[in-house]
Amino acid sequence: MNLLLLKSDRLAAIQLGERLRRDGFGVDCFEEGLAAYNGLKQQLYDLFILDLDSGGELTGWELLQLIRRLFPSAAILTTAEGSDEKSVLRAYHYGCSEYIKPTLYVDELLFRVRALLGHEEQILLPGGLVYLPNDHRLFGQEGEIALTGSERRLLHLLIQNRGKVVAAEVIEEVLWEEVSSEACRHTLISRVRKKLGKETIKTLPKLGYTIELPAA
Repeated sequence: MNLLLLKSDRLAAIQLGERLRRDGFGVDCFEEGLAAYNGLKQQLYDLFILDLDSGGELTGWELLQLIRRLFPSAAILTTAEGSDEKSVLRAYHYGCSEYIKPTLYVDELLFRVRALLGHEEQILLPGGLVYLPNDHRLFGQEGEIALTGSERRLLHLLIQNRGKVVAAEVIEEVLWEEVSSEACRHTLISRVRKKLGKETIKTLPKLGYTIELPAA
């Protein structure tokens, strides 16, 4: 699974990144919010660890709000030097999943990461399809279904928010290189629909798209 780490202390970021990688995670480290935001357009992330004190053109607080808007169901761990009640409540109001103290032990942080990610090894989709969230692969009855990079990113976005509506503008912002126009978005959605089954991705006029879950 891939993690995005925003931490202004470069040495601490390197050390934490190395430890997370030893535990099997893919980690991209950023020291500034704008660079991290641009990273969202290049990579699929399963969890975000944000130092809210990070500054620059885009602060950690601002990045937290952007991530929550783009990925409503994403797991987001946040930390900041100010651990007073006001700061903690503000972080939760902006959409963090959990607020952790800067002095948190690495082993405890790893426990929190694993707990937030859960242990879901596969997600069942209609038509007997199986999605593996750990490596973002899709399988059907005849084996793996090949996905292009943009198809994989779109599917990941929809499955991360399964049961919820993903607005068209969110898709265009996250996949800005692949979806440069409304026509491009429709083409990409159409390609993924053909691989999932036409009824799996639902279009809600003027609202966006949602992925259909199997009947209970």
